[in-house]
Amino acid sequence: MVTKKINAFRSNYRRELKKVLGSEKSGAGITDIYRSSLWYYNDFAFLWDQEVQQDRISSMDNEGEGNNHETSLEDP
Repeated sequence: MVTKKINAFRSNYRRELKKVLGSEKSGAGITDIYRSSLWYYNDFAFLWDQEVQQDRISSMDNEGEGNNHETSLEDP
């Protein structure tokens, strides 16, 4: 029962976070950015790292760049 409650809190936080991030990306003015009304929204800020997908560099991209660099050194 406790697990269901925690998951419900996380789901609601995730939903509110999407609304906040969506309003920031939409180009809305500072006064028009969505503010969550959840009483625990700020308390769950520690989950932000897990919920927001960060840009990552693929190892495949690095390998491709390395191969191009090696061939350019060999060519006169």
